[in-house]
Order: sequence, then C-alpha cells, then structure tokens
Amino acid sequence: MKLYERREIEIHDGDRIRWTATDHRRGLLNADQARIIAVDAKGVPAPRSS
Repeated sequence: MKLYERREIEIHDGDRIRWTATDHRRGLLNADQARIIAVDAKGVPAPRSS
C-alpha cells in the first residue's frame, strides 16, 4: 500500500531534495538525494548524489 498527499511546493536553485520511494523505471532509489541546479520552463535538472 502506498499513501501520500499530493501538494504543490516551491523549489529554488540550490535546494536539496530526497526521494522517499524507489522508482525503478526512472532509476531513482529510496533515500537518493539531489540538489536543484535550476528551475526554468524546460524542467528542473537535479543530478542525484552518489
């Protein structure tokens, strides 16, 4: 069972984010972290830390 609450949040350049569930399709693992590089019309690039 998965429970979550969808909501809008503000993110900014330099913010750190963390995944809380594994998404094999996109190669994201639970507890992976990333730092937001930029926020623009194309999307939000955020390379994962290793």
